[in-house]
Amino acid sequence: MKIRNKKIKKLVEKYRQISLLGKIDAVLGWDLEVSLPQKAVEGRAAQIAYLTKIISEKWLDKESKRVGI
Repeated sequence: MKIRNKKIKKLVEKYRQISLLGKIDAVLGWDLEVSLPQKAVEGRAAQIAYLTKIISEKWLDKESKRVGI
């Protein structure tokens, strides 16, 4: 898809990044619930928390407000 409008391009790219991070979060969450060894739970929970923080920051950053998210 070729997008010419710069604001729309930024918006689409931001959504792609957030979507990708969300998919990574889903895999980590699935692994946490299904196949992760008990000793690794704390580390995986920290990874998910950090990723959640990054996703939230992307939604709330100043650039998002300028682009119109």
